[in-house]
Amino acid sequence: MGRGVRTGVICVVTAALVGGGGWGAYNIVHAVTGVGSGSGRSDTPLTAAKATSFVQGFLDSWSGGRYASAASDTDSPGAAQPALQAFHDGLKLGSLTFGQVRADPVAEGSGSAVVHFHASLTVGAGIGAWSFDNSVTVHQQNGLDGVAWSPSVLYPGLKSGENLAAGSVQAPAAQVTDRNGVPLTGSAYPSLTDIVAAIGTHASADRPGKPGTGIAVVDDTGTQKRLVKTVTAPVPGQVRTTLDASLQKTAEKAVQDSRIEGKPASVVAIDPSDGQIRAVAFNSPNGNTAFNGQLAPGSTFKIITAAALFDRAGLTPSSPAPCTSKLAAASRVITNEDGLAPDPNANLLKAFAISCNTSFVKDGFDDLVHGGNSDVVDEARDVFGLGTDWSIGGGVYVADASVPEPGLTGDRADELIGQGKVTMNPLALASMAATVAQGAFHQPVILPGQKQQPAARPLSSTTDAYLRELMRATASYGTAAPVMQGISGGAKTGTAEVADHTNGWLAAYDGHLAVGALVEGGTHGYSSAGWVATDLLRAD
Repeated sequence: MGRGVRTGVICVVTAALVGGGGWGAYNIVHAVTGVGSGSGRSDTPLTAAKATSFVQGFLDSWSGGRYASAASDTDSPGAAQPALQAFHDGLKLGSLTFGQVRADPVAEGSGSAVVHFHASLTVGAGIGAWSFDNSVTVHQQNGLDGVAWSPSVLYPGLKSGENLAAGSVQAPAAQVTDRNGVPLTGSAYPSLTDIVAAIGTHASADRPGKPGTGIAVVDDTGTQKRLVKTVTAPVPGQVRTTLDASLQKTAEKAVQDSRIEGKPASVVAIDPSDGQIRAVAFNSPNGNTAFNGQLAPGSTFKIITAAALFDRAGLTPSSPAPCTSKLAAASRVITNEDGLAPDPNANLLKAFAISCNTSFVKDGFDDLVHGGNSDVVDEARDVFGLGTDWSIGGGVYVADASVPEPGLTGDRADELIGQGKVTMNPLALASMAATVAQGAFHQPVILPGQKQQPAARPLSSTTDAYLRELMRATASYGTAAPVMQGISGGAKTGTAEVADHTNGWLAAYDGHLAVGALVEGGTHGYSSAGWVATDLLRAD
């Protein structure tokens, strides 16, 4: 009769242990049954010697494959037993021995001790011998000793949901290089950190490299998280980008140019002949504004407005473009930058060079705006590729430029000078400059061979010649002249009003490179973004 009652109690307690585990159930089981390889109950304080002896018993059960017994020496048997079995299965374990078991000194009355040990294993899947050092913590509560269970008992640093697996290990993400095979890393080029990661991960599917063999930490789905032992090293795939490591280094320095006084800056350089991106850098707290910025480009957009005036209205650089101090248009009063003297006899060439807002709004309103529609929208999209889907390659995200129809609002005037709802980033700006420099639009790409979205219409040779004339004038004696001296090419400055500040922009090109730069908080395009852009042009 007494025997029957005792058995009933044991069954109930064991069920509680498996279902919930923890010190309460653990203590009861040991008190009633004495189950466990290390003595469990202890009427004397925990010492280093007692902790060492207890852990030795736990390790003996583990190495002997008695996982239920080993688990009962922990404070969470329900979690420990399947984890010990998974450790065995994942490593295809042949043998396991432990040695050098020793405890750190135990402070009187502390109730816990750290015990170190050395594990020696024979691992399957062709791995062979392996060893590592580890440690566990032993607690004593209510006269009972127990190993504090966590996945790290199995292997140092192992976390919940992780296990070890032996066999084939996947190659790391593809190694990303510049166009000449120079490795690109975030540590060497901080602006490329996320870009390189995206390209490496994206390209690994196409360039998987060669797997190796070893032991890896995997998650519950079997996905490799990190490699802990290599027998045969995996070989990563390699993907070349269009970037140029030397120019990238210059770009990283350019966004830190002391002349912009620490303001957030971003820059992109493109090869005009093919649209390949040669460098991208930024130091903005808002992230990669070079690719992902969506800000009003200010007067740099006059490149598009001028192109539309040439293409759609038949104007030329010598066409009249009176520069007045202010102009009322579409419920707006348009003004110029402070200090710009009016010139009622200005032509389109001079108006562009000195960046007169009223000239472009007057000519634009006269010739390009038709009710709620504007020809500059078509020019931007169909000739310069702005607002179309730019997939530059490698899974790298870019924010497309936006040049929407203005509708019957004041945006009809604002968009003619790069304000209102027009938004861009330095990538789009560099592409604008590259289109003028080359005489044709080539959608920017960061991977050679990436499919490029063509323009719906070519840039006419006449319009391109006119745009070059305008941009050369800006660089030689216009608003960009202070920074473009000694650079053979063209430019366009921009100062955009944004909330409570202005942003400075510069689009420029020489014989080999087109650059777009932005300095948030820049008061003038030439004196902020101008320095960033020309740092790259002078290095080219």
